[in-house]
Amino acid sequence: MFDSLSIRLKIVLLSGLCLLGVVGLIVGMNIYQTNQNDQLVSASSTRMLTASVEDLLQAKAAEQAVRVQKTFGESLLVVTALADQIADLRRLAGQRALDSGALREELNQSLKSAFERNTGALGIWLAFEPNGLDGQDQGFVNDAARLSNEAGRFASYWSRAGGTGQNTIMTEEDMTKTTLNLSGTPYNSWYTCPRDSKRTCLLDPYADTVAGKEMLMTSISVPLLVNGKAIGVVGIDISLDALQAAALNAQRDLFNGAGHMLIVSGSGVLAGNSVDASKLGKNLAEALGNDGKDVLQLINANSAKILQQGDLIRAVLPVSPIADSKPWGW
Repeated sequence: MFDSLSIRLKIVLLSGLCLLGVVGLIVGMNIYQTNQNDQLVSASSTRMLTASVEDLLQAKAAEQAVRVQKTFGESLLVVTALADQIADLRRLAGQRALDSGALREELNQSLKSAFERNTGALGIWLAFEPNGLDGQDQGFVNDAARLSNEAGRFASYWSRAGGTGQNTIMTEEDMTKTTLNLSGTPYNSWYTCPRDSKRTCLLDPYADTVAGKEMLMTSISVPLLVNGKAIGVVGIDISLDALQAAALNAQRDLFNGAGHMLIVSGSGVLAGNSVDASKLGKNLAEALGNDGKDVLQLINANSAKILQQGDLIRAVLPVSPIADSKPWGW
């Protein structure tokens, strides 16, 4: 049939077929190019969005780290000032031949005043080495009125764990107990760390019974030094409730509550968890599983980094809560 058509009609038909092929090719190329452009735009948008999220996470982590550092810094200032005051009282007592009983009463009054002024503190305490205060422990055995324990050591603890201020005496068992706590360090590290190292210590979160109530806390403790020798320790306890409140506040500000925040000690103990408060005091691995190993490795290396873990983006920011302490992570 095609052979019977005129040459002109054949040319028209062939031209039409060629034009149709060209149009089809152009349309196909346009569709392909459009798809490629869409993929490029999508990938670029994803990268831009991811970068924005990472920048915001880093900024929020840094912001919260500053807030928590402020909490620790204020506590350190309290306990350092108290240590100076205790040293002054002890020196004046020696110069003026102040009665040992009166000295102990004055020391406890100073503790009480510091405790009442700093309502955010869970507890404030002071304990001396055997005969470290004035060499007169033998005259104050079980002297509750002067906050001296069964060995005569001045060992006073002011706490508000029960809701109101309570003054108790720390026993010899309290200061010699070596049962391992949550982080694997001895229970009495709050006393032995500053005494033995002769420097300020920040403890990993630990559990303790205060005024009959089990509390999760951390402590900053400062050695009392005389001629390079530690004669006692003064410290302040900080409830993990304060750090948990910081984590919850951070979550509310982060992507309208869609993000979450963890506060982790250098040993991997959770001090704040905006998602699950029941994990406080537990190891990071219990909250993050295997992902926690990468996070803890960065904290111990003091290395800030963005981690992509599955569908999650984590900003890890190690910060030393007080000078010369091991870094914690936010």
